[in-house]
Amino acid sequence: MTAKLTAVASLNLSDLEIPAELENQLRRADLFTTGVVACCHDLLKDQTFDGEQTGLFISTAYGPMQCNLDVLDALVAEEPLSPTLFAHSVFNTASGYASRIFGIHGPAVTQTSFSYPFFTALAQAKFALEQAQLTHAIVVQAETYSTLLEDGKGETATPWPPGAVAWLLGPEGLELQYIQVNETPCPPLSRLHYQATSSIGTRHHHPLSMGLELNHLFTTTTLPTRYDIDSGFGTVHLQFGDPT
Repeated sequence: MTAKLTAVASLNLSDLEIPAELENQLRRADLFTTGVVACCHDLLKDQTFDGEQTGLFISTAYGPMQCNLDVLDALVAEEPLSPTLFAHSVFNTASGYASRIFGIHGPAVTQTSFSYPFFTALAQAKFALEQAQLTHAIVVQAETYSTLLEDGKGETATPWPPGAVAWLLGPEGLELQYIQVNETPCPPLSRLHYQATSSIGTRHHHPLSMGLELNHLFTTTTLPTRYDIDSGFGTVHLQFGDPT
């Protein structure tokens, strides 16, 4: 089956208002899991899909980083460790929440990449659809960052807004004809001072920026036939066809 972009969603976690119907289900969730679920909720609210034939592909650069650090702080201080805090320190938890809440019973894949997490997950989802393993795929990137990360970037660095980006792929929409992700080894500090450039001339300064740009183009005008990204840590090449 040809992979087609059916719907998109994005959110900023700094001013997130949890939908009333999700409040009870997310009462113990950390910020990362809340971002994944809330973004999927926006993505799927007007969509019809078979949960048995739908896959979930969650990606991130830094995952629930503050939660990880809070767990380490408790261990180092030899303080009691909350089971809930420990459970949310691995972002597989977010896939469990989303799968249960939205009735997704296909594969749930989680992955980390400091280069292009969203596009790596998108390539995997496209492959799964083309192999007729699924009819729909939900691709999500979520980032929450941490105070330690902000300190490491320095006071002059561009702030990174926490948030999430999601795409729904299915049998209808704008055809995703081609995607290629090439990751290049680079010094760790170059990832903290994030710089990438898209083929439409935009300079990107944080890991969610490219997905946000594509979502904006999809919802306000149209996606370009070709969209490329270049940076010191690799390249991405996307090609779109005609909407159906």
